[in-house]
Amino acid sequence: MAKYKFKTTDETRPKSDRIDYDEIDKSLAASIQSRLGEWFADKPVKLSGQWYKIGNQGSLSVNQYDGHWHSFEDDQSGKGMLSLYAYRYNVSLEQAAEDLQSNVVPFRAARQEPAKKPKVEQWEHASIPPTDCPDSHFDNGKADHVYRYRGRDGSAIGVIMRWDATEEKGKDIRPLSWVQFHNKQDPEWKWCAFAEPRPLYRGERIDREGGKPILIVEGEKCVEAAEKHLPDWIVISWPGGSSAVNKCDWSGFEGRRVAIWPDNDEAGIKAAESIKRHIQHAEIIDVAGFGEKEDLADIIEAGEIERAIEMLPSDDSIFVNLDDILSGELEPELPTVAPSISGECLLYAGRINEIHGEPSVGKTNITLSIIGTELLMGRDVVFIDPEDNPQGIVKRAVAFGIPKESIRRHLKYVHDPAPEDVKAVMAWADRNNPSVVSIDGLAEMISLCGFKEDDAVSILGFFREYVRPFTSCGAAVLLSDHVVKSTEGRGTWSRGSGAKMGRYDGVSYMVTLAKPYSPNQAGAVKFTIAKDRNGGIGTKGEEVFMAYIEPKNGVTDVQIRRMRKEDTMPMDEIKQIVEMVKEWQRHGEYPNKGTIYAHDYGSKMTEKRIRDLLKMSVECEYLEYIRLDGERWDRVKVGSKAPE
Repeated sequence: MAKYKFKTTDETRPKSDRIDYDEIDKSLAASIQSRLGEWFADKPVKLSGQWYKIGNQGSLSVNQYDGHWHSFEDDQSGKGMLSLYAYRYNVSLEQAAEDLQSNVVPFRAARQEPAKKPKVEQWEHASIPPTDCPDSHFDNGKADHVYRYRGRDGSAIGVIMRWDATEEKGKDIRPLSWVQFHNKQDPEWKWCAFAEPRPLYRGERIDREGGKPILIVEGEKCVEAAEKHLPDWIVISWPGGSSAVNKCDWSGFEGRRVAIWPDNDEAGIKAAESIKRHIQHAEIIDVAGFGEKEDLADIIEAGEIERAIEMLPSDDSIFVNLDDILSGELEPELPTVAPSISGECLLYAGRINEIHGEPSVGKTNITLSIIGTELLMGRDVVFIDPEDNPQGIVKRAVAFGIPKESIRRHLKYVHDPAPEDVKAVMAWADRNNPSVVSIDGLAEMISLCGFKEDDAVSILGFFREYVRPFTSCGAAVLLSDHVVKSTEGRGTWSRGSGAKMGRYDGVSYMVTLAKPYSPNQAGAVKFTIAKDRNGGIGTKGEEVFMAYIEPKNGVTDVQIRRMRKEDTMPMDEIKQIVEMVKEWQRHGEYPNKGTIYAHDYGSKMTEKRIRDLLKMSVECEYLEYIRLDGERWDRVKVGSKAPE
């Protein structure tokens, strides 16, 4: 029977000139694969069973034997390759025949993809349980494996069928969903993926067996192999393979012990890392000692189940082993990151550190000065910036004397990130171990991630999800925050919920201007401890570091060093007294405090003030006391460390 009827235009031609559509189709059917490769060169073409699947989603199916086809994208179909050509290039059947009969195919633009309409779901998973469970597919026949999926409450979701690889074809996996269409009375089976968020295989056990630990593996085959040997564990997986991890429901694991056994390849490790971002307390099992691409089912089949069991976390693994700590020297923990010019470091590694101060202090400048030492030593630094822009940060870094090559190679800059960007940076940090992760603008970051800085519960959630994970790679986390506007009762705290201060397990500094500075004027910034949990730097309220900022030869030289006694003293007044003593000493005289007070300079100060200044000058060895023979009162002379 002919596939095509002659058009009217053909009937007007002599029979000898008429185009035989069926003959052309028969000719095309002999070279279906090559024709598809030519006509759909811009799309993937994959053979699945007896059908060529075309496009990323395989929405166009072409039969490999006779070329009949169907497009699920726009519900068009045809009986052979001739009609497929006409469909592809949007021409008439007659024109398609002429193109193909001449063997000289002119350049034609391919059919434009139909505009995708907003997806409106026409179904949902049915609440009425099915009375049957299908085990075959209309093309692939009876499945080798049928995996039943249920919701957390045990309701039927669907099945996944698997056909193992044979000599003729590779393995095939098809999902079949139990659904209720909105326009139909009875539920039915539909060949499609499960609705998102997708359920987990054996996920119905999680709530039902609340006391058991959970082992996550990749693939239903691994679940069924492992659960036979691990009766004390709930073994689960997810549908869709490594690329579908984020389409599944990973909620409800709080308070449960969770381990992830990845497939031993790049995709498997990435999938495990993605799951851990959803379940942050989960432990990823190190499978590097097993064969490449081996999964847990392969390991069990190879008779290594005992070795695998030993690698799973036990009840005792919940608790930290304190033996190594107790057997070592219990020295106070000291900061080891970002050394100052005097040798002491400013930040604790593997802990959350913070600076806060007025906008006029220039907290970003201070942050760049701190991380600059790490960049100069060739260490990677992550700089997460929700406030400025890349040009501004780079200009400042160069202005502070950080070499361009150090910036280029070691500064990992992240601009105005979305929450998923921060999670991606966490994964990068786990693999690359930066020395510092800086978030320059804590309040803005909290808001970007959907939390509230004045709500304690919200703050705890933000730190748990977006800050604390950075410490697991050993990085010193450095946050920059604001202070409250009112100076009354402010103390040394940053603004917002006090829960923030509770999260700082490193050091928190309040930074204040000791002397205003600008691009053309030297100044200084003082670091005062707001909190030092470990006590390795100092006590609360102690002034510990000073940043000296001085423009020199087109760059700004910043030197941070531990504060000296003289940094906290009124040096202008002390120097005036020292100069006064020098002048007397040049005339062979040594004054006492009464002499100084009686001097014209003393008329501007109280006697107590002069006594205090003399005491401080002696402590710094700018002056020293002497007592002349026969005199009752001490006199002063210039000391060994008097300023020039």
